[in-house]
Amino acid sequence: MATKPSSRYFIKAIERRAEGYVGQFSAPGLVPATVQEGGAEATFQAPENAELAAGRALVDVLNARATARPKKAGYARMSGEELSAAITTLGVTVAELARIVGVPPARAIGWIDGVQDIPHSVLVIVTLLLASAENRTIAVNATDKAQRGAHET
Repeated sequence: MATKPSSRYFIKAIERRAEGYVGQFSAPGLVPATVQEGGAEATFQAPENAELAAGRALVDVLNARATARPKKAGYARMSGEELSAAITTLGVTVAELARIVGVPPARAIGWIDGVQDIPHSVLVIVTLLLASAENRTIAVNATDKAQRGAHET
């Protein structure tokens, strides 16, 4: 099973020899997952059934992302879906964005999954990164320097 976040939406059936097929799904920014039933990987006799189950699971994930954006401290929050789309447009991985923002990749994945609120500062950083390649270079260079412990004043 892949451990790298996906850069696209997909559903597919994976053959598991004697057991049958499992349904796998993913969305941009998410690590591919298989359909679960009762805490275990669900198996299906036909690949079409595995794909259908994967499609339903993906729809559930997408619907969970589409919840209303809460307003905290006077700001409408960026949604996980919006962040995922921005990551795709930027052509970076979730881990790369997390590094620039200064958080563990698991937290950024939590933002995309809708498990955690996305701070307003992430919206500002993503907006600046999308605005120009120069801003992206500045952000990457500042991050590199900060990780080496060499801060500029």
